[in-house]
Amino acid sequence: MRVTEHHRVEERRGLVGTIVARYGVGEHVAVDVRLADGRYRMFWPMDLEEIPPTPRAWRSFLFGRGASG
Repeated sequence: MRVTEHHRVEERRGLVGTIVARYGVGEHVAVDVRLADGRYRMFWPMDLEEIPPTPRAWRSFLFGRGASG
């Protein structure tokens, strides 16, 4: 998940993470997100957008395993 560009806290816009918990029912739902840096934050679902997962091989290339230079 990624925090949308319209989030009220500018520093949180564009942050990426994984939903780890859901609270509430119906229209009154909030989610706990574990951000990429390890912090946890609670968000309203309307403040998040789904992003496609990075394929494992591409992620390995980006972060050193198999990357040259």
